[in-house]
Amino acid sequence: MKLGLQIGLGVLSLIPLFFSIMGIINGASFFMPDGGYPAAIDNQLRYLSAIYLLVTLLLWWTIPNVEKHGLILAFICAVIFLGGLARLLSHTTVGPGIDTQFAGMPPKGRAMSLKLAIWDMDGTIVDSREVIQTAMVRSFETVGLTPPAYDATRKTIGLGLHEACQILAPEASADKLAELVDTYRHAFVALRAEGEGFEPLYEGAREAIERLADEGWLLAIATGKARRGIDAFFDQHAMRHLFETTWCADDGPGKPHPFMCDEAMKAVGAEPHQSLIIGDAIHDIRMGLNAGIHTLGVSWGFGEAQELSDVGAHEVHHDFTTLNASLDAFAARVS
Repeated sequence: MKLGLQIGLGVLSLIPLFFSIMGIINGASFFMPDGGYPAAIDNQLRYLSAIYLLVTLLLWWTIPNVEKHGLILAFICAVIFLGGLARLLSHTTVGPGIDTQFAGMPPKGRAMSLKLAIWDMDGTIVDSREVIQTAMVRSFETVGLTPPAYDATRKTIGLGLHEACQILAPEASADKLAELVDTYRHAFVALRAEGEGFEPLYEGAREAIERLADEGWLLAIATGKARRGIDAFFDQHAMRHLFETTWCADDGPGKPHPFMCDEAMKAVGAEPHQSLIIGDAIHDIRMGLNAGIHTLGVSWGFGEAQELSDVGAHEVHHDFTTLNASLDAFAARVS
């Protein structure tokens, strides 16, 4: 019986030995050769593979004197059992992982299919039209400039604040422009303090975003707002946990430069063919096109449907029903 147990343990230990060595040497590329994984996944997999290898070697050490090392063998079995419970917790709280797994590792050749949806914020997720125009009028009046009409303001949404103000006040000197930018920021903060800065979600936005997250999409934000604007959005709507990564005007070049899309893809390990952007402004669409990703325009915000089509949006949607159907079709194509 002892010999049978030793042989059984020795044979079974070859499975984790093989996968742990391959995990250390090749990282995530061994299990997902088609790519599409974040660098953090590769890093964590190599680390866990090393632990997997140490547990296997410890198991081997117990085999020659299995009776003497019964306590250690029980400990190893307990570790494996707890690992199984952890996987069960992940399955029940997050969802099922890869369909078939072998010895706790994904089978070679089975690539993880990533889907990244990059969301604009103003005019796409939240209706900020009134708040932005009010803050713009206040700031222009404060610095002694003629306030822009809404139609002029809306065409700058998505750009960085400095660039937007430069377009709306082309006659302003550099000092006046800096004053205008600073005044606008203070005006926006004042509106929030006065209780007039609430930006409601568009009907269907939360449900669409939560559904994508539940279905395994990776979600990102790319906005012309400053970082505190993103924080205010999350404070108002408690959606921070749904987004993997967020990018804004504070982080680098603004729209239509592809920087924010490129960085969002890098952050989650997605490729352009696995990614799309959803936005209401021509600057969102141009940014997506510059990044080489699929572009979905929405007509319920600042941009008009024809404007979005004219700059090359792959699709333009007028409600969340058709947008959701388009997202499902995209997911089917990249799966």
